[in-house]
Amino acid sequence: MPTYTTIPDSTIAPEAPVTSELMTLLRDNPISMAEGDGTAPKIKAKALDIRNAQATDSTLTATNLADLNYVMITGFIAMNHSGDDSTTMNVSYALSTDGGSSWGSSVSILTHRIVANDGPTRLSVSYVVDVSGSTNAIQISISGVGGSGINPDSDITLLNIG
Repeated sequence: MPTYTTIPDSTIAPEAPVTSELMTLLRDNPISMAEGDGTAPKIKAKALDIRNAQATDSTLTATNLADLNYVMITGFIAMNHSGDDSTTMNVSYALSTDGGSSWGSSVSILTHRIVANDGPTRLSVSYVVDVSGSTNAIQISISGVGGSGINPDSDITLLNIG
């Protein structure tokens, strides 16, 4: 991994010569930033955005997790229950090391019992998941929101946090 080196303003001033040392820094500095050199400026990665888990049971999958250490599952679930049946709503995730061809055990991160004629329910979820090592995909599942009289609205987002 190349080491990041600050380029002095005098080196890039008008009429300053273009040297092989300058060209090497212009080549190596972006590489050192992308590879996470400790002295390099940090790049804010784009969020991995998975949206609109609406209506009935939903599964959201992201397979572009290479080179990440942690992601945050965040969002909300809002329900208005006017039916006569009860159910249990669950948000869980599973990890994959083969790009989503197979999944490990499911981990529940939010469980809520929806009682008959419960009325409006508003829940939020915020959970950090370690995806370092050979993990390269995550699957987020929302289940139990498809019963009679349950009108769900949810928005789950997966954020890259490093």
